[in-house]
Amino acid sequence: MKIYPSFGVAAGFFHPEDVNDYIAASLAIEGVTKQYGTTDMFANYEIHGGVTFRLKSMDFSGELAFAFAPKWIIVENGDNINFYFNRVSPGVSANYYIPMKSEKMDFFLGGGVQYHFMKFEDFKSSNPGFCLRAGVSLQFGRFNMQPNISFLYAKSKDAIEGSQYDFVMNYTSGLIGIIMSFHPPIDRN
Repeated sequence: MKIYPSFGVAAGFFHPEDVNDYIAASLAIEGVTKQYGTTDMFANYEIHGGVTFRLKSMDFSGELAFAFAPKWIIVENGDNINFYFNRVSPGVSANYYIPMKSEKMDFFLGGGVQYHFMKFEDFKSSNPGFCLRAGVSLQFGRFNMQPNISFLYAKSKDAIEGSQYDFVMNYTSGLIGIIMSFHPPIDRN
């Protein structure tokens, strides 16, 4: 049984349709025409930290994640335009470890629940969501590294003033990441 801090980074892809429509409309109002590339936001980046309680074949973590998705529009003969879509997500998760032949390697499956606080321009919303994760736990002495892939569901709405429609803030994404921690090897016996 071990208790230790963990931290990680991840990068992912998503499609926040209302956010992308807002960016396109803002550029049209400014008279900016696209020369190359895309005006859509499609990549996001996450950093997270937490405290993990590890048993032989399971762990439980309390986590706090911060994700950001920047979009920089370079304007010829004018001021550049920047947009940022951010998410702060406290949550809890659990992982189940399946031993592999090597004493230093385990496959793991896990998931958790989070509460997402999202912000884009003047829009703010929050809602519960979930995360599913799979990866490999690699132990190198006191250093543990867990490369993983995950699916994150985060979607919420904010009312648009003077409109019957809502602005949908969708941070649902697929992520590739790594979780790191420092602790002695876990005894499997």
